[in-house]
Amino acid sequence: MKHDEKLQRIKVECQRLLALAEKRTPGKWVSEYSTNHKNGGIRAAFDHVFLFRGSYIDSEDADYIAACAGAAEAGWRATIAAIEAIQPFSATLLGEGLAAAIITAWEGLV
Repeated sequence: MKHDEKLQRIKVECQRLLALAEKRTPGKWVSEYSTNHKNGGIRAAFDHVFLFRGSYIDSEDADYIAACAGAAEAGWRATIAAIEAIQPFSATLLGEGLAAAIITAWEGLV
């Protein structure tokens, strides 16, 4: 398959991201509304800032990260499984088509 090298790089990246994700607190992530928190001895007022894993970030970012954390991990596992599943079909149009779809989805990311 002419895509072997690219698929291997994608698989390695998915494995790296999953290893990084294992270091996070397990379970579903949530964001909490917070106001007037002390951070490093500095008191600051926040209108729409969320406490998220010990850091203060914009509410839109916190909501997005919380919603995507588990789904991203599932997507990385699914990508690894798809790459491994198409290996026996590498010389077929099916294998080439699936490989091209995976590579296109990851274009610019690895």
